[in-house]
Amino acid sequence: MSKRSLTWLRQHTNVEDLLDDGIANNSDLSSFAKPEQPPGDSPVVASTENPAQSPHAEAPEQQPEERDFYVAALGLLICGCGLDLMLHPVDMLVHHLKAIEHVTGARSEFYGAILILFGLALVIYGLKKRRI
Repeated sequence: MSKRSLTWLRQHTNVEDLLDDGIANNSDLSSFAKPEQPPGDSPVVASTENPAQSPHAEAPEQQPEERDFYVAALGLLICGCGLDLMLHPVDMLVHHLKAIEHVTGARSEFYGAILILFGLALVIYGLKKRRI
């Protein structure tokens, strides 16, 4: 091809042409070989070996995921920490990077309640039987 032809081809080729199925440029020569073809032309794949081309191919039925006991155990641990904060509230200073937070007894109980709710959500998520 001449330089002019290549330039014209580059200017007039779009994404749809590049994503074409390849029939125009013969890139599909042996991708779907039929069992009726003689063995010398292209490799023949038996219908039992390649179930994707079989007319009766079915996807295997998926099994629901198992319960996740590690997540449930982590949720119980977080619930226990929250219950400890509610039963034994602390009055302390918490040092952050640029600020100091004063945690009172009431705020400690509030944080404990939040931890219990989060832990219960993890327990429910971990033990719930998942559907497909």
